[in-house]
Amino acid sequence: MRGKSIMIAAAAGSLLSALALPLRPTVVLGQSMAPTLRSGGFYVLNTGYYRRHPIKRRDVVVFRHRGETFTKRIYAIPGQRVLMLRYDDNVGNEIVEAWQTDSLRRLSREHRLPGKCLEEVLVPPGYCFVVGDNRTVSYDSRSFGCIPISEILGHVGL
Repeated sequence: MRGKSIMIAAAAGSLLSALALPLRPTVVLGQSMAPTLRSGGFYVLNTGYYRRHPIKRRDVVVFRHRGETFTKRIYAIPGQRVLMLRYDDNVGNEIVEAWQTDSLRRLSREHRLPGKCLEEVLVPPGYCFVVGDNRTVSYDSRSFGCIPISEILGHVGL
């Protein structure tokens, strides 16, 4: 009986410390956040950060989406728009930067973007649009769409 009480006390203590100390080590795997975060690097994940702070553009977050864990940067928050150059095969989709917008819209109107189209994404309430800093190799919202904010596990301290 005494052993069971010790196990219950240890479990309760672990739970309380997890709530009181929301900092967790996290490891980045892959090159999608290079050069900001290196593959195999250990970083601090603050799981309680968004209890006191709103999500913001440029935050680096860890989230679970469709059974996988990702580390990405928030590019757009609810209500913001992202203009993308979407390829017919959905591979290599690009975010259109402000300085590119006019010329790409003109090319689109003239039907001079074969195999591609311009698509504007409005980030819905409760969602955000995330991308990796190394966009050439990152699998992110350009491919799988906006993610629910509820899937964010925490903020990565840099």
